[in-house]
Amino acid sequence: MDVLVRAATLRGWRSLVVELGGDPVALLAAARLSGDVLDDEDALLPARSAMHLLEASAVELQCPDFGLRMAHAQDPTALGPLALVLQNLPTVWDMLHASARYLFVHSPSLTLTLLPAGREFPGHVAMQFDMVLAPRPPARQAMDLALATTHRLLGLAVKTDYRPRAVLLSHSPAAPLSTYVRFFGAEVRPERAHAALILDEHLLDVPLNDVDDTIRRVAISYLETHYPAPGSSVSDLVRNATSRTIGAGARAGLDEVARMLAVHPRTLQRRLAEEGAGFDDLRDEVLKGLVYQYLTESSLPMSQVALVLGFSEQSVLTRACRRWFGQTPTALRRGER
Repeated sequence: MDVLVRAATLRGWRSLVVELGGDPVALLAAARLSGDVLDDEDALLPARSAMHLLEASAVELQCPDFGLRMAHAQDPTALGPLALVLQNLPTVWDMLHASARYLFVHSPSLTLTLLPAGREFPGHVAMQFDMVLAPRPPARQAMDLALATTHRLLGLAVKTDYRPRAVLLSHSPAAPLSTYVRFFGAEVRPERAHAALILDEHLLDVPLNDVDDTIRRVAISYLETHYPAPGSSVSDLVRNATSRTIGAGARAGLDEVARMLAVHPRTLQRRLAEEGAGFDDLRDEVLKGLVYQYLTESSLPMSQVALVLGFSEQSVLTRACRRWFGQTPTALRRGER
């Protein structure tokens, strides 16, 4: 079954295409979308089609910062019913926590996790974004749009108190790095294991203004009644946990993932078996998607890709690529580009 997203995720796409001299109808048709699919922002469209549309638009219109430019058209109203929750929470922490919990209402293909930023950024937290589609389509523009939109909405909510410490990209920059630095007003570090906004932890305590508790309670009740949370299967939980732990040479095993999910390893295996799934197969699926991402959306040397994703040596990465994609890493990178 296709993962569906609200058409509002593409707010501003049509006007930007026209501004750049493109043909919106032709681009939509090439992505197998009808010409009126974006007329109703609450309509649903396949997430993969939306992501392909963004990539094709950037290429066709020779606009590598297409996703960044689209973010200028975003405001809280694009979030639909989720906006009523986020705009009526007492602090930035509450807003970010609710964003992580309810982001699926707006875009089920994207997850948001709040984590300590670690030794690299002491005293900071990371808003980490991950795509959960498998197989994962090209997503540079979609991820740029997600980061840029979140940055813009945070700025509107927090106003003068907000500025990220750094921005992490999970791909090589589609546009010149200076374009990203100018947009975010912060240091930008590309080709990282996960995309993230790095925020000062003190920002989390900043109070938000014009909060209405009654509107918030009604909005949360509406979301929980009308939008059942996806990803509740054990297989989905394992995929998400595994995805968050792969990077910097690490690769989670069964025991570690079981600890993350607060279950015994044998219990986790049994529940996966009840769903007709196996831990190693799910981890392979996640790793395959990350390999494809690193080879097609970054310029990291093959040896570094192998190291980051936890392969013992580059030859093991090569064998995995032949098994998954029927070609070497070099051929895959060259062919997709």
